Amino acid sequence: MRMKHWLSSAAVVGLVASSAAGAATITGLYYVAGSELRAVPFDGTEFTSSEAVVLESLDPSWSGLSYDAAGGVLYYVAAGELRRVDFDGTQFTSLGTTLETLSPGWTGFSYEVATDTIHYVADGWLRRVGFDGADFTGLATNLQLLSPSWTGFSYDVAAGIVYYATGADLWRVGFDGTSFTSLATHLETLDPSWSGLSLIFEGDPQPFPIPEPGTIALLGIGVASLILVRGRRAP
Repeated sequence: MRMKHWLSSAAVVGLVASSAAGAATITGLYYVAGSELRAVPFDGTEFTSSEAVVLESLDPSWSGLSYDAAGGVLYYVAAGELRRVDFDGTQFTSLGTTLETLSPGWTGFSYEVATDTIHYVADGWLRRVGFDGADFTGLATNLQLLSPSWTGFSYDVAAGIVYYATGADLWRVGFDGTSFTSLATHLETLDPSWSGLSLIFEGDPQPFPIPEPGTIALLGIGVASLILVRGRRAP
């Protein structure tokens, strides 16, 4: 059963295209908070709704996730293992399967299916390794030393942007697959903190209702009212 979890945001409810030409429109984020898999509407800059949706309870909890929407597979890290589970965008449709044992452990990763590549964080380093959906296909390469380290991230390859969490904060930074190409920009404060995230794009299964155009103004008023009472917080 899906549950709603309230948050407040200064966003006007709506969806906007990613800034890079040809990049897909971002509509939301999957993320892990505590022992729950959740989803929240997000436009690449800010949360665009006052509520997040709790999709699944996790046992054990996860320290990273990456969703292959076309394949209907959610990859995740739990108990020091890289695993996969069938996922329809709102709920699991199979049992989890262990793919690889990780040493050292990962604290976030992003699987780029088109290039058979995983970017991941371990020991404070952003690293890259080949991956075919089931097995690693080469040796890992250190790319960037991170300070502070990341607790989850998702790479929008077409836009050349990485979205990442550092515990209680959500950021984005330009990235070309090897090096950062811009300074980082702070986007949102997170409460509770996140331990993994994965972007949701237009055309993917949508785990939350998208407002009809006629309701956007009313929802925007509701969000603004909530902000006055509770301040700016994330799920």
